[in-house]
This record gives sequence, structure tokens and C-alpha cells, in this order.
Amino acid sequence: MSPQRQQRPDLGDAPDLDRLLDAWAERVRLGDDRAEQIRAAVIADPPAMDQRWWLDLVGRVTATVLQSTTMPAEARRALVPAGYAW
Repeated sequence: MSPQRQQRPDLGDAPDLDRLLDAWAERVRLGDDRAEQIRAAVIADPPAMDQRWWLDLVGRVTATVLQSTTMPAEARRALVPAGYAW
């Protein structure tokens, strides 16, 4: 028994979750086909990203970085919200 289980408070007549889960696991078993379906769903590749959306995002980020790094320092400071320390 782990030290954490030995040190937990006395819960009176409350059921022991570990024992309940062990008992449940003894009775409930997935078939191989269903287990494989679940495994495949968990590790499936995510849907492909919309290339137009990605290119638009990268273009906007690039333009913002270029604009902010080429503007004068005073202008960059003016864009920083009040109270923001950098």
C-alpha cells in the first residue's frame, strides 16, 4: 500500500474508490475490436489545417513584426498599454 493511501483521513463508511474501480475493472472488459476503435480514435491524425487560413495568419504576423520592428522607438512605446512594464 502506498504511503499516500495509509495517511488519508478516516472517511467512515465511505466506499474505497480504488477497490470500487478494481471490482469494476474485473467485470467490465472491452472486446479487442472496440479497444482498437478507441485506440485509433485517440491517436488519429487531426484534420488538415486550412492552408489559406494558415498563410493569412503567417502573413499578418509577419507584417505586424516587420511594422513594429521598423517603426521608431517612440512609436513602439506609444503602442504599449498603460501600466504594462517591459
